[in-house]
Amino acid sequence: MKKLIFILLSFSLFISCNKDLEKKIVASFPDGKPEQIDYYKPGSESKEVIKQEVYYPSGSLKYSLSIKDGKKNGLCTYFFENGKKWSEQYFVNDTSEGDHRLYYENGEMREFGKFEKGKCVGTWYFYDEKGNIIREAKYVNGEVIQ
Repeated sequence: MKKLIFILLSFSLFISCNKDLEKKIVASFPDGKPEQIDYYKPGSESKEVIKQEVYYPSGSLKYSLSIKDGKKNGLCTYFFENGKKWSEQYFVNDTSEGDHRLYYENGEMREFGKFEKGKCVGTWYFYDEKGNIIREAKYVNGEVIQ
């Protein structure tokens, strides 16, 4: 029950935060569909972009990223044109930080690993298109050790 309440509260907060953002279409395709949409905090005089979405000509989302002080901060998600997730990566001040996930177009995981200050760390896993681990690599400070 507590988990359900937490999920509902989190979802409500997410919805309320996103709907309060101002958006501006900054680029369009020749047919008028948006190519890039930037999001701002409402009432902000500086109009600092805090989120950006870029689209394929078909209208499906290509990527979405969070921005702070003009740099990638937070989750950056790329998509295949069919709408399936292509990659997820977290950033802090334009530097990769935390979990990294890359997917095949069929939705199966292609690779999983972690970054610290922009460098690969720990064990990275590489998968075939059926989701089977085909290789592991261990990194320390961005260099393969095994």
